[in-house]
Amino acid sequence: MGYYLVALVVLVAVVSASAKTLPIMSFDEGYNKLFGDDNLMI
Repeated sequence: MGYYLVALVVLVAVVSASAKTLPIMSFDEGYNKLFGDDNLMI
């Protein structure tokens, strides 16, 4: 039980630290880069 609590605290610390350095973009911008018309193969 203690191991899971420590892992959770470390995970929250890493996510909160990395969230400050990541650029924030809207869903549409990220979606278009991943699944835009240029990337679809039909």
